[in-house]
Amino acid sequence: MSYRAKLILLTLVPIILITLATLWVLNVRSTQLTNSQRQTISAVILEEKKSEIRNYLSLATKAIEPSYNSFLKTKRQAQLDAMKILREMSANEDQYFFVYDGTGNIIVEPRLSFLQGKNWIGLENKDGIPVIKNLISTAKSGQEFYTFVWQKPSTKKYVPKLNHVTYFERWDWVLGTGIYLDDVEHEITLINAEMQDGFAKTKRDIAWLAIGALTATALVMWIFQFTQQRLADAELRRLNTRLVDIQESNRKRISQELHDGISQYLVSARYSLEAAIGQTKAASKINKTAQSAMASMDAAIAEVRRISLFLRPTVLDDVGLAAAIRTLANDFERDTAVSTTLDTIPIGDLLSDETKTAMY
Repeated sequence: MSYRAKLILLTLVPIILITLATLWVLNVRSTQLTNSQRQTISAVILEEKKSEIRNYLSLATKAIEPSYNSFLKTKRQAQLDAMKILREMSANEDQYFFVYDGTGNIIVEPRLSFLQGKNWIGLENKDGIPVIKNLISTAKSGQEFYTFVWQKPSTKKYVPKLNHVTYFERWDWVLGTGIYLDDVEHEITLINAEMQDGFAKTKRDIAWLAIGALTATALVMWIFQFTQQRLADAELRRLNTRLVDIQESNRKRISQELHDGISQYLVSARYSLEAAIGQTKAASKINKTAQSAMASMDAAIAEVRRISLFLRPTVLDDVGLAAAIRTLANDFERDTAVSTTLDTIPIGDLLSDETKTAMY
C-alpha cells in the first residue's frame, strides 16, 4: 500500500466511522426519546384538555346559574332559558354542551339533533357497558370525567370522547361537555413529527459537517501532498545538480591532473629519451630500445590526452564552449571523413558553466 493510500486511510476513515457512529447513536436516542416523550406529552396535553373543558363547563354553569337559581320564573321557563344559553355557547362543531336528565332522556344535543328527545339509558357499548347510565352515575357521584365512544359530528365517525359532567340536582340535569381524543392524538402526532423533523435536521447538519470535514481534510491532504511533492522534486533536482557538479568537479580535477601532471611527466621523459637517442649511435641496441620506448611514450601521451579530453576538455575552460565544440567537430571530421560546418556567434557570459558543460 502506498504512502498516500495509508495517509488517506489514517485520516479519512476515522472521520467517516465517527460520523456513522454519531448518526447511529442519534437515531437510537431519538427513537428512545420519542417513545418516552410520547407518553409524557400525551399526559400533559390530556391534562391541558381536561383543564380546558373544566373551565369551559364552569363558564356554562355560571351562565345558567341565574336561571337555575331564579324564583321569578317557572321551572320550565328557566330550563328553556338555560337550554337556549347552552346551545348558543357551543363553540364549534365538535365542542358543545349536552344535557341528560336523570332517566337518560337527552334534553340538549345541538350537534346530533336526531338523538334529542329520546331516552338512551339502555345504550351499551360493544362490551355491554351502559355508557349513558354510567355517565349519569358519574355526575351524580360528584366525579368529573367519563370516557366512552361517541359519534364525532365533524367526521361522523365513532371515536373515544372524554366527557366532563356536573349534576344539577333540583332539575335532575346532567350537564356536560367533552373533547374527542382523536384530536389529542393528532396533536401528539404533530408534536412527534416536529421532534422527528428536528432530529432529521440535526442528522443532516451532522452529515453536512462530516462532508465538510472530509472535503477540508482531503483538500489539506492534497495541498500537503502537492507541497511535499514539490519540495521533494526541488530537493531531488538540487541533489541531482549537486551530484552533477561533484562529478564534473572530479572529472575536471582528474583531467587537469592527467594533463598537467602525468602528461607533463611523460613529455619530459620523452624528451629525455630523445636526448639520449641523439647521444648514441643509430645502430646500437640502446638506440633501438630507446626508439621503441619513445614510441610507447608517444602512445601513452596520446592516450592520456584522449582520456583527459574525454573527462573534461581543457579548451572548454580555457577558450569557451564554441572552441570546444569546434574541436569536437574537427575530431569527428578527422575520424569519419565527413565534412562538418560550425557557425557560432559570441554570447559572452549569458550561459553558466553548468549549462556549457551540459551542452558540450
